[in-house]
Amino acid sequence: MNTLPKNMFLRNGMYYFRFVYSFDGKRSEAKGSLKTRDLSEAVRKFKNEIEPIYSPHNFAFKAGVFARQQSEEVMMLRNQVTQLKTQAITPAVPHITNPSEIASLAKYIKEIKETLATNGNGVKKSFMPIAEAVAQFQHEKTSTGQWRPTIARKHAYTFNEFLALIDGTLPVTDFTRKSANEYIANLRALPTRWQIRFKGKSIQEIISQPTNKRESNTIRNIVVLIKSMFHWLKVQREEIDKNPFDDLLPRKNGGVNRREWTVEELKLIFSQHFPQQWQYWLPRIAIYSGMRLEEITQLYIKDIVTYNGVLCFDINNSDDKKLKNDSAVRLVPIHSELIKNGFMNYVQSRKAANMIYLWDFPRTHYGLVDAPSNWFGEFKKSLGFGKRTVFHSFRANTSQALKNSYVDERIAKQIIGHTPKGVTETAYSKQGYAIDVLQGALEKIRFDI
Repeated sequence: MNTLPKNMFLRNGMYYFRFVYSFDGKRSEAKGSLKTRDLSEAVRKFKNEIEPIYSPHNFAFKAGVFARQQSEEVMMLRNQVTQLKTQAITPAVPHITNPSEIASLAKYIKEIKETLATNGNGVKKSFMPIAEAVAQFQHEKTSTGQWRPTIARKHAYTFNEFLALIDGTLPVTDFTRKSANEYIANLRALPTRWQIRFKGKSIQEIISQPTNKRESNTIRNIVVLIKSMFHWLKVQREEIDKNPFDDLLPRKNGGVNRREWTVEELKLIFSQHFPQQWQYWLPRIAIYSGMRLEEITQLYIKDIVTYNGVLCFDINNSDDKKLKNDSAVRLVPIHSELIKNGFMNYVQSRKAANMIYLWDFPRTHYGLVDAPSNWFGEFKKSLGFGKRTVFHSFRANTSQALKNSYVDERIAKQIIGHTPKGVTETAYSKQGYAIDVLQGALEKIRFDI
């Protein structure tokens, strides 16, 4: 009999998870359904998606516990402040009847409270350590379902990096505007995922490495997340009076005007040797289907289907797949050029090997798209392409080719997976166009590759 991992249980044939925490002496829990009745699938989801976020071994959680243990004395003072607040409203000496004595007592209590609860300059002081704030913020967002597991996992890395660059044991009110500026400066100087890529090296050693630094928009997105936590501390928790990141968001670089590939660029790309099968197929599928990278990378073998006699990619959000929006759920006919190049033979070979997934690229902690995205970024750089062309450019080529072939815009949107506009499309065309209509439209496009 299989033993379930700790914090995972079976109820009515469905698998669930449950973690119990204690914050500030209050019991709290995070629980939910793993949305599967299959044991192996449940364990996989639990290990890969749930446990890294909710486990007490999570870096932010451990840091918060450590900081809390180091702050017993200040937490005791915090409790005294709470008691003094109560006394200031209702004097604790009931036999005092003289109004002036009551006023003097209230004034005295107020002075003590302000002395304990401020930095001595009238600025509110909180004794909550930054690491504890991080842990509680993550816990609230995940336990209430505001963050999906994939988003929570991505944000957990950002917060772990934040704690690695600051002193997590400091009270949140001790994180000043100067601290925020220093943090942003480090973000600019450090490469992405430096904790993994340069494990064991000091911050200064990593900064001195001749590697590409982060783009300003990436830094901006990170700062937006950290700023949101301090906004939560200010507005919802009332732990701080000012957000140290106010007016400190790095400017957007204005964005890069992405474009589709030229004919010559496509010829160069598809003339290369690809060591891995998935490297060969991902760009070809993208340009002959208009599918997003994450839509292609998430495909299971069972997502290659025949619908009304037409071979299709079944793009869905079942199992562990995540899509951009509802319009992304669709059937896309498999172009005859893909079939001619042997795609269905590849699919059959995966089936014969009893594979579940269509691709065998490394699946990292950060998601299915991580490995192919990193590979294509390096691949296109090796061919001399700049920032204006990315994997998404294949999708732009497909869209433009459909326009050049005079395909109806509504049909093109259904193929590409764009959200339709207009009452007629959204209210009266829920089922969309027939699959043979989509196939006919897609077969109009050709690329000289």
